[in-house]
Amino acid sequence: MPPTKVEGGATFVDPGIDVGLMCRGPRLPHDRYMTNTHVSAPTTVTIPEAGHYRIDPARSALAFTTRHLFGLGRVRGGAEIRDGEIWIADPLGDSSARARIATGSVRSGSAARDAAILSRRLLDAAAYPFFTFTSAGLDRSDGRSVLRGQLTVRDQTGPLDLQIDGVAERGSELQLCARTRIDRYAFGITKSRGLAARYLDIRLNVVANRV
Repeated sequence: MPPTKVEGGATFVDPGIDVGLMCRGPRLPHDRYMTNTHVSAPTTVTIPEAGHYRIDPARSALAFTTRHLFGLGRVRGGAEIRDGEIWIADPLGDSSARARIATGSVRSGSAARDAAILSRRLLDAAAYPFFTFTSAGLDRSDGRSVLRGQLTVRDQTGPLDLQIDGVAERGSELQLCARTRIDRYAFGITKSRGLAARYLDIRLNVVANRV
């Protein structure tokens, strides 16, 4: 069954469609959470059943791409989603989510670079074991679905919006993919500019189960 356009520009998707295909990923070159980030997938979402869903960390993934050496080389990596919850509300705009990313799980394909990223100069994983994302509402307009929220990295909290690219519901399971761009300078992480560029493009593939 093909996706069906509806009023407001949203696209409903047959629940039998694998959201991984809609998100064009993940590809797993090294391990389960170092995925290929593709940020041009169209906005294709279902309206899931209202309720409380718990993220399954073993089946969810965060991937990022950035550059190093002052923009001359591309870096791909990922991190583990440690836990999280999604609340689908009625009305839908009142929906919210919460997730924690394990700082120490960040991997970029280079042991030396990972050690530097996790050190006190950058993420300081020993002192700040998690990044935390919380949202307070879903904005659906102009054919887009955007989860408005805040991200806490180290001791800095700032606004972060997630564009929802795909949602599918299969029984009690919710599958979701989203993307965003993070400006690390906005969170006070400004050192080692040659190690990693200012911006990171993030892709999230999430599986959650109804509680």
